[in-house]
Amino acid sequence: RYKGCYEDAQTRALTLKAYKDSSENGVNSNGRCIRECANRGFTFAGTSTSNECHCGNNYDYEKHGKKAGTCTRKCHNNPSETCGGDWRLQIYSDVIECKGVKGKDYHEDCHKCLNTAGSYTCNCTGGYKVDPSTKQKCIEINECEGTRGVDYHQDCHNCTNTIGSYTCGCRGGYELDPETKKKCIGEILANV
Repeated sequence: RYKGCYEDAQTRALTLKAYKDSSENGVNSNGRCIRECANRGFTFAGTSTSNECHCGNNYDYEKHGKKAGTCTRKCHNNPSETCGGDWRLQIYSDVIECKGVKGKDYHEDCHKCLNTAGSYTCNCTGGYKVDPSTKQKCIEINECEGTRGVDYHQDCHNCTNTIGSYTCGCRGGYELDPETKKKCIGEILANV
């Protein structure tokens, strides 16, 4: 989330210099700086002088200088973006949702929250998977999807999904496999 372009000072608005990349092949971008700072657990990221990235958790970054009009320095080896300027910080914030309150700052159905740059993802406990549409909550795995069949004797005829598993019921002429309890077995009778 872009916060704005701010004047910087010797005391630094964002106290940690994450990197200064002026190498021939080095490429600076605001996204790279945001990811670097988020991976280190910082809330704020700021690019400066085209090739620097600064990180901090200082919510009062405005105390170091007034909001500058614009940051006009092109990013090092990346002229499509601006990366601050001389004593100018182009500041972005990344809310660390996982340090917040479950159900308020991150989804109540997330079992283990993992912060990412600009968002978060979840890890899930057994019987659950990450919702592929949001990656921010856990949904129960439906073990009956794709396992139920009516034409083959090895399948489960009446599948009932349960958390972390499923139960199986069989049609007449078949019985539940006593070993696995997950498929129906029986002899297929052919009309002659």
